[in-house]
Amino acid sequence: MIDNTPRMAKILTMMQFREMKKKEIGRRFSVEEKIIALSIMKQSPKCYRFLRKIFILPAAQTLTKLLNKANIKPGINKKLFCAAEKSHRKYEG
Repeated sequence: MIDNTPRMAKILTMMQFREMKKKEIGRRFSVEEKIIALSIMKQSPKCYRFLRKIFILPAAQTLTKLLNKANIKPGINKKLFCAAEKSHRKYEG
């Protein structure tokens, strides 16, 4: 049954089964699990707090640390503009 579910749902479900056996202290989450949780938290922090009461999810502080590790700088992303230029040329001619 779980094989037919979407990838993100499968990861979250397997995380629940894996972490249910452990006590609250010492839980380990993979980077992929943290990124999924981060995407939920960024959509709605209030909803994430509610879901965290029901499901086993990483703490908000853990996700903030993960986000701070990302090498994101303000300004124009040159790679994005190169990809947009290639796409524009493809449609032009």
